[in-house]
Amino acid sequence: MPTVTRSPYTVTQTTTGSEVAWQLTSTPWTVNDHNRCGLTSPLRAVHNLADLAGTGNSGTLNWSGYANISAVTADGSTVAPVTAIQIRVFADKRGRLRDKTIKLTVNGSAVGTNLASSSAGNTHTYTAAVPANLTVSGISTLGVDTQYQSGTQPHEDMMTVDTVQLLITYTTD
Repeated sequence: MPTVTRSPYTVTQTTTGSEVAWQLTSTPWTVNDHNRCGLTSPLRAVHNLADLAGTGNSGTLNWSGYANISAVTADGSTVAPVTAIQIRVFADKRGRLRDKTIKLTVNGSAVGTNLASSSAGNTHTYTAAVPANLTVSGISTLGVDTQYQSGTQPHEDMMTVDTVQLLITYTTD
């Protein structure tokens, strides 16, 4: 079964209330180009005797514009079924910021479970459930929502997200 990597061509944000907004990159498809999405102000956690105060959340980055795969099956069709989806996030969380939301989307609506992990490092790969009846010709309907939160120790940190790739495994006859 072949696996291909797809990069997003669009990134937008949804920021509400007290969430920290992002400065968006104009090249969301590249890795290590020094042009990343970055927080406009730091996320923090202030030590307050028994607990942490002043914690916060980032806005949600909406990654989309993934290109379809031109996979031709033995019968000449291009509707090869997708069997696995992995989401690879390239970020710099400064070691103290944490995932809040990592979700696959279909046509802009979140589907499946939240894949956020408190132990995810800067570059992390998550395994998402494949939406029902998804074929390689439907990859362009997919997207990823990413959101981050203050960590569990005192800090005041900025962070960046470089890109979010999809690793698509599919079958061919």
